[in-house]
Amino acid sequence: MKYWSVIILVCGLGTVALAQPGNLGQLELKVTDKYKARVAEASKVSDFPDFKDTTTNKIPVSYSIVSQPIAVKFNPDPIQPARIAKIPVEELYNGMVRAGAGLYNSFLGEFYYNSGRSSKYSYGFSGGHFSTQGGVKNNVYETNGMSRNSLGAYFNRFYDKLSWETQAYSRFDKVSYYGLDVVDPLRFVGEEEIPEPAANWYRQFGIQSNLLSPDDKAMGWTRKLGIDYYFLADNYNTTENNFKLLSSYAIPAKDQTIDLDLNLQYFNTVYDSLSDFDQSYFTLQARPHIETYVKDFLFKFGLNLYYNSLSTSLNNEADGDIYFFPEVKVSYPVVEDVLNIYTGIEGYLQHNTVRSLVDENPFINPGEFLTPTRTTDIYLGVNGIISSTTSFNVSGGFKDANDMVLYYRNPFYAFDSVAPGVSVRYDDADIFYASGELAVNLKDNLQLNLGGTLQSFQMKNEKRAWHRPAFTAKLGAGYTIKEKIRLQTDLMYVGPRTAFNQDDNPEIDSDLPGYLNANLGVEYLYNSRLSAFVNAYNLLNNPYDYYLGYTAQSINVMFGIGYQF
Repeated sequence: MKYWSVIILVCGLGTVALAQPGNLGQLELKVTDKYKARVAEASKVSDFPDFKDTTTNKIPVSYSIVSQPIAVKFNPDPIQPARIAKIPVEELYNGMVRAGAGLYNSFLGEFYYNSGRSSKYSYGFSGGHFSTQGGVKNNVYETNGMSRNSLGAYFNRFYDKLSWETQAYSRFDKVSYYGLDVVDPLRFVGEEEIPEPAANWYRQFGIQSNLLSPDDKAMGWTRKLGIDYYFLADNYNTTENNFKLLSSYAIPAKDQTIDLDLNLQYFNTVYDSLSDFDQSYFTLQARPHIETYVKDFLFKFGLNLYYNSLSTSLNNEADGDIYFFPEVKVSYPVVEDVLNIYTGIEGYLQHNTVRSLVDENPFINPGEFLTPTRTTDIYLGVNGIISSTTSFNVSGGFKDANDMVLYYRNPFYAFDSVAPGVSVRYDDADIFYASGELAVNLKDNLQLNLGGTLQSFQMKNEKRAWHRPAFTAKLGAGYTIKEKIRLQTDLMYVGPRTAFNQDDNPEIDSDLPGYLNANLGVEYLYNSRLSAFVNAYNLLNNPYDYYLGYTAQSINVMFGIGYQF
């Protein structure tokens, strides 16, 4: 068998050799044993072998895709139009008139008219009158009336990239110096009967006009350009002209925007009752400020800069001063959209004019000197919502007020026929305060607003903060019954006040007691156009004093009707 294997192997090799070209040479085989197949132990040459195909040639291919639209016929089925129900819309009226009359020869008249809906313009007119006579208890003068009258108009024009707003107004207010509750036997010597008290008529005319732009498209960086002017005169030959130029800018600064307010104010007041004495103020205000977020904190930084110049008829040279006030506010949402805490410091200069003083206290004497008040306020507060219908705001802090306005009355006013009203004084004050507000709105039927302020005054020169209460509170509420009857009430509490230094006149009390004033209004809606109302003032009939000697009117009830057209 061994020999046949060798013969077969030799023949096979010979066959292969015949198939190859060329000479293969000699081949010697020696067989020593039978063939035994074995599988050798495998070993890795490389853990990561590199496979390369060296036998296949890749043919380079270049190609492109050309799109060609194919017409497709598609005819969707038509959709049936939805049925739109006709919902009645409440009619909006353009105008309204109200008229009423009450006790003590009290009369009320009001009218309003506004243009309809338009995307290009709006305009309107308004006017009002309220007057009353008498009704003051324990007063020497039987007639102590007052009258308030006003006329106004506005016109707004809306363009694609800006708007123009203009309004004009006039006021004619009568004030009686009736604050005499002690009889002076020498004042009315030779008079058959007590005459009417001295009175003053304040006449005002004013106009305001502003150009407003929400972005850079219309006026570039300018956001507002405006003017504000009014003229005031009274029966004592006092005249006041007040003119303001107002502007606001949004200046880009990298990723932020610097808001800049630039305002100029000039006003001149002439007192003929003081031998043609006059005073003029020129004020330039620059207020740059910026807002930025750092994580959840909102920061507001800014400055309030004033240049204020005073000139009088007694001094030809203007006396100018520069004031710097910081403006910093930081707020943080403790609970998003629910509870927010804020703190900051801000300062400002407020001009005291004849108009601003009369608006706060109509019984001031004519010819009072005017000095601006400068205030720096450091505060801390919390605001938020308690429920879906209730919100609140609580704050407190410290105010440094320079030349704060105080109203002081001569403790011997009963024997003073020269200055029948209340004088104005100025003093520096340190004020610590705390205030809070609560608002409730239930289903649009009940609206409730409650607020109060507690404050303490530390005066620099004056003994007390004359006629300034330490505590005030107010409550306003409105309720609608079945969309037919509207109830409106407001309560105001004013704490005790000091009118003068007790040592100056021990014969009368220098402290005015606190008082609660309550008003109530009821309106019946006969239909969408016609209504009737009843208003009651000083419902508790408290004989409180606004200022020393100036007692409030007793309870007054007024009836009237209203009509919309």
